[in-house]
Amino acid sequence: MERGYRVVVEYQEPAYELRSGHDSVYKVAYDVRAASPAQAVRMGLDEFHTTARLSNVSWAREVRRAFAVVLAPDETLHAEFLYKPSGQDGPPQDTGERRSKSRVA
Repeated sequence: MERGYRVVVEYQEPAYELRSGHDSVYKVAYDVRAASPAQAVRMGLDEFHTTARLSNVSWAREVRRAFAVVLAPDETLHAEFLYKPSGQDGPPQDTGERRSKSRVA
């Protein structure tokens, strides 16, 4: 059964950071419908990489962490599933970490 997820991707832009002198972690979120948190993260990462390719900038974006937040029907975020990349270009790995959420989106 599919459900709604908000996928958050945290990333850095190392080449830009070298030129600008700013060391920052950026975040972007994608809302997707998926059968599992892992599938949602894969879908979010696919969208992230597509957006990065289309952004027309010369520096690379490196994913530091991606996770899927389950969206309840009333849009309340109630569970967070954390994933960390296994390597620079590898698939996400389930950390086994689970957190409870009760904030409203």
